[in-house]
Amino acid sequence: QIAVVGRGALEHLFSLLTLYDENILYQATRALASLALNNSNKLAMVRTCNFNTIVGLLGGSVPEVQDVAVGTIAYLSMKDECHEFLLRDGVVSQLVSCLASESLVVVRNSSGALSNLADNECNKDALIQADCAPALITLLKNVEEADILTNVTSTLTSLNLDGSIAQQLCEQDAIRILVNLLSHASAFVRHFSAVILNNSCDYQPTVSAIVTADGIEKLVAAVTSQDTAIHSDVTGVLAILALVEANRTPIVSAGAVPGLLTLEESDDEDTAYNAKLVLQHLALSGEIGETIELARKRREKEREEEDVSEW
Repeated sequence: QIAVVGRGALEHLFSLLTLYDENILYQATRALASLALNNSNKLAMVRTCNFNTIVGLLGGSVPEVQDVAVGTIAYLSMKDECHEFLLRDGVVSQLVSCLASESLVVVRNSSGALSNLADNECNKDALIQADCAPALITLLKNVEEADILTNVTSTLTSLNLDGSIAQQLCEQDAIRILVNLLSHASAFVRHFSAVILNNSCDYQPTVSAIVTADGIEKLVAAVTSQDTAIHSDVTGVLAILALVEANRTPIVSAGAVPGLLTLEESDDEDTAYNAKLVLQHLALSGEIGETIELARKRREKEREEEDVSEW
C-alpha cells in the first residue's frame, strides 16, 4: 500500500472509475476500498485531484460497484480530517439518496458514513440542509437490522443535540418508533433512542406524542431495568412528563416509585438528580406525595431489618 500510494497510483485508480467496463470499475473500486481501510491512506485519497469520480458511483448504476463505493466512503468518513473534502464533493446528498437503496449493504454503509460525519459538530448544518433527518426517519420506520438502527439513531442523536429536529421527529411519527426502541435488544439502539427523546422534550408536542404512544409504561420499564446507560435520559423524560398533572397517576400506577427511589441514590449524578426531580414533580399531587413518603419509609425499614438480620 505504501508503494501504491507513494508512486502516485491513486490518481490512476480514480481515473479508471470513469471507464464503462464494469469489471474494471469493480476491481478499481475494490482496490480503493482496500486502501481506504488503512488510516494513513485516507487523507491522500480525498486530496487526489480526481477523487470526485467515486462520488458518481454512489448513484448505483452498477449495484456491485455501488456496494463497494459506498463502503469506501464509509471507511474514509472514519477520519475527521477527511470530512471537509467529503462535504465539498457533494457526498452527503448522495449518501442520503443511498438510504433508500434496496441493498442492505448500501444502506448499512451509507448510514454508517452519515453517523461518522454527524459525530463532527462542524458537519451538522450540512447534513440538515441535505434533508438527512427526513430520510433517516423514513428508514427508522422500515428497517429492523440492529447495525442500521444503531447508525440511524446515532445520527439522529447528533443532529438533535439541541432539539433541532424535534419538530420533524414529531411530524413524521418518529417519537412512537423511538419509544418502542427503548426495549430493543441492542443496548446502543436503546441508549440513542433515550437520548433523542430526552433532547426532544423541550418541544411540547413531543410530550403528547410520548404519552399517546404508551410511552409512560415503556419509560417506567426502562427505569426499573438493569440498563444503567439509559437511566439518566429516561428519568429526564419522566421528569418533564411528571410536570403535567394528568401524567402523574399513570407514572405511579406503572410502578415507577420503587425504581426512582433506587435511582435517586445512583452513583451517576445526572441519574440521581433526574430521579429526585421526577419524585418531586410527582409529589406536587398531594396523595402521590404521601404514597412516595410511605414507600420511602418502607424502604428504610426493610434496610434496617436487613442490617439486623446480617448482624
